Amino acid sequence: MILITSAAYITKDFITEIGNLPPSFLPIGNRRLFRYQIDELQKIDGDVYLSIPQDFEIDEYDRKYLEKRKVVIIQVPEGLTLGESIVYCWNSAEKNYESLRLLHGDTLIRGISLDESDGVSIGMNAGYYPRAVVNEEIFTNTEIQGSWAGDDDWVLSGYFSFSEPRLLVQSIVRSRGDFIAGLNTYNSKHQLKNLKEGEWLDFGHINTFYRSRSSMTTQREFNEMLITHRLVTKSSHKKKKMVAEASWFKKIPAELRIYLPHLISDNTNQENASYSIEYLYLLPLSDLYVFGNLPSGAWRQILRSCRVVADEFDKVNTNDQSFLQSADALYLPKTLSRLNEYTATGFDINSPLKFAGVDVPSLVDIACATASSIPPAEMTNIGLLHGDYCFSNILYDARLQSVRLIDPRGIDGNDRVTIFGDRRYDLAKLYHSVIGLYDYILAGRYTLNMNKENNEFFITFSDSQRFTEIQTLFRTIFFGGDTKAELQILAITIHLFLSMLPLHSDRPDAQNAMVANALRLYVEYQKLKGES
Repeated sequence: MILITSAAYITKDFITEIGNLPPSFLPIGNRRLFRYQIDELQKIDGDVYLSIPQDFEIDEYDRKYLEKRKVVIIQVPEGLTLGESIVYCWNSAEKNYESLRLLHGDTLIRGISLDESDGVSIGMNAGYYPRAVVNEEIFTNTEIQGSWAGDDDWVLSGYFSFSEPRLLVQSIVRSRGDFIAGLNTYNSKHQLKNLKEGEWLDFGHINTFYRSRSSMTTQREFNEMLITHRLVTKSSHKKKKMVAEASWFKKIPAELRIYLPHLISDNTNQENASYSIEYLYLLPLSDLYVFGNLPSGAWRQILRSCRVVADEFDKVNTNDQSFLQSADALYLPKTLSRLNEYTATGFDINSPLKFAGVDVPSLVDIACATASSIPPAEMTNIGLLHGDYCFSNILYDARLQSVRLIDPRGIDGNDRVTIFGDRRYDLAKLYHSVIGLYDYILAGRYTLNMNKENNEFFITFSDSQRFTEIQTLFRTIFFGGDTKAELQILAITIHLFLSMLPLHSDRPDAQNAMVANALRLYVEYQKLKGES
């Protein structure tokens, strides 16, 4: 039996930032933590179990994933100690397992001998936290002590292997549910070996969560990213991209830099262009939206914070009318060019389609039809632009109730390095995250049905009840019931999804989902157009 112990909710300092979740459900690198844990644990033979709080509701997508990986879910009553929870899970399994392996739900251990019998993983503590302190060399005749651990103390790091699981269960019961006391009793009869090889990633405390998370980043193929505890260094063979991003950070008005990480160094003049910014211990809104569990009241503040930044950006203007032409180039011309690139996949961009039984035009005709709702840019539209103002590039600071922006574009529609552009584009990028559910597609949290014989698509998303409330808040905060204004941004958003199709050639599944999503949004566009 292999058990991931995740039957208690995360601590209060987490809840204010992420929402109420069991630790194995924390967002890490566009996934939940349990996916990484299962990948490691299924390298050895054994039935994998995952304990969760009894009142926690797993959404449909997560449940299907766990069933596919043959992970058994055990719902544990609240109020039990760790030891009592382990005993409960052992009894609930109702099988006569010859061994038991445990992994704490807030822990990921990589590169360790998981099949070692009677072994306990240990690691060197960093910081000052309540831990189970151990002797580095040997456990014999040494009590494992629960206490506050400082830097360089050796502590239990969260993985345990027992050859006599019944003895462990008896020891915990006799210790009145105290796991550490039961562990000491077991150790006195079956000497435990310390396992200190491999990498210990601790997600159990707010600071260690962000430190561990920094080693599991996601980025596109043209970027390389090096993250330390204080710095993020981005480099790319696409030198102009790096030059544009670094230039954007440098040219932003000083009073707006409170919404950005500090630019530490600019090495974009070198052959391997790079720049460094400070590493912020914050989550992107994409993780909070797709994987978090914050209530709608928290999202009201988050979206208002996004609106504050947008309003501050609106105050920075330019008189350069050349931006009008470059703004218009972002829409229909760019979309048609990208759709032509997408034909390399064999998709007929000129063929009529269906969405959920509703006839819709071809992708080319959709692009042309929605372009009619995007008026030519005026100088009132031109101003300070982030260029990729989507959830994955917006970090939220719950303590300050403010956002920080990363990964700006810094290039306009004419490939000019600049901080200015069409403000409607930034709002559409935000719309494509909130209403367009772009981050759900990237995370694979959708169900797609396709009938190639009649070109019919249908897409649904997990957790729709929660994000529908957030979408309503977004529309209120950014549009206030102005359907004409929203129609324009929705039209641009459809262009965004169409123009992104060839950029995701590494993910044919995501491309199909984006086609379906563009059709879904077009149906919404038709409804909104009728209302405006």
